[in-house]
Amino acid sequence: MGECRTHPGCSPDETITTGRVPDAIELFLADRNREYREALADELAKHGFAVHSFAERQSMFRAFIGGLRADLILLDWGLNDDCEGNVLAQLDTLGLHIPVVFMSGHDNPVYEKLALERGAADFVGKSRSTAVIAARLRRAAKQRSTGLSGSSSSDAMEFGRLVLRPGTNRAYWDGVDVELTTGEFRIVRLLASGSGSGSFFTYRQIYDALRGEGLVAGNGEEGYRSNVRSAIRRLRAKFRAVCADFDEIRNFRSFGYRWTGFADR
Repeated sequence: MGECRTHPGCSPDETITTGRVPDAIELFLADRNREYREALADELAKHGFAVHSFAERQSMFRAFIGGLRADLILLDWGLNDDCEGNVLAQLDTLGLHIPVVFMSGHDNPVYEKLALERGAADFVGKSRSTAVIAARLRRAAKQRSTGLSGSSSSDAMEFGRLVLRPGTNRAYWDGVDVELTTGEFRIVRLLASGSGSGSFFTYRQIYDALRGEGLVAGNGEEGYRSNVRSAIRRLRAKFRAVCADFDEIRNFRSFGYRWTGFADR
């Protein structure tokens, strides 16, 4: 690996960039454990990633400010023992809509739940193999490039009082930003897409929109259902904070949810 000299303000001990290959996915990797960080960076490079690694997240943000860009961020959940949700807010402030995948050496579902509620693209344990981590990262990158994160900030999708801007993952109700996380935006976009026909979407479809196709989560074969119900509760609360009589999300017991719309008018 060679030292990164592409932007100012980073000492050799802070930032390392792996060798590049054509069409590589640009990845920012931030982890305080130097041995783990360097070993993971080397392995991910073999899986087609151009890795810029950082010892702490402040140097990562200095790299952004200095002009370096990435397709994805892989970040240690406990980095600097700070509230990691702030990373997502900082990225938003900088106008950077980049998927963030958190990782942790502790197998604690509370961390995963909290990360996803705050808008993380995924959460993965450090005990997983590099091949699994690489696959999860590629999935996050694919979701961004295929439209789950949108195309351009100027594109708008209108569903009555709801306006979605996929390029920035923003949802507006009567012109007011509902302030959804990326995962919440994906759910609303999925549900709203069926509003013209009144179509219901299954728990599995909704969870796939939130996390990615085929992911197993929760307790039991259908444990993801509780995660979907929690996400829907959060969505309703956010919309009702903007409009007290909001009632667009309807449930069909044991099956799923739909967005009321033109079929109900």
